[in-house]
Amino acid sequence: MDPREARREDEERDRVSRLNTFELMARAWHAQAHKDRQWSTSYAEKVMRLLELHVFPWIGSLAMEEIKPTELVRCLHRIRKMKMREWMKRDIRTPTHLVPLPTQAVEILRDIFPLTGPTGPIFRSMSKRSETSRYMSDNTVNSAYQSGRQVSSAPQEVRIRVVRQHGQAP
Repeated sequence: MDPREARREDEERDRVSRLNTFELMARAWHAQAHKDRQWSTSYAEKVMRLLELHVFPWIGSLAMEEIKPTELVRCLHRIRKMKMREWMKRDIRTPTHLVPLPTQAVEILRDIFPLTGPTGPIFRSMSKRSETSRYMSDNTVNSAYQSGRQVSSAPQEVRIRVVRQHGQAP
């Protein structure tokens, strides 16, 4: 092979690897995921901030093919440690506050238990983004209570009646 041609190929490979860094690929993924997954702006900023703090400083400048699985695992451990510290601080600052439920609320929860099961949301949002983990917002429940409407809480069109004062259904 001609030495000049070999040098050109090496330079081209170097150029491609500089454009194929983890940080550039992650930023492209982030932009696409923000649109495709309909992330809120605050969530998208949080994800990018975590990458900037805990991933890019260590592997951001590396070419994708140079990154070893152990380096990725170390980055994930850094994020996990940081999250654990945040949760511990939060737990220390906010003491547990238990509020007893009225008997009417307990009865309603017992009635809908066969539909909701022991885990997961009781009042699930009908949002198509994540049906299994997204809860109805406080505003939705309060609005239904104020207007006396029924609120759909499950794909099977199960309706939960909002109980007004003295346990009377609207």
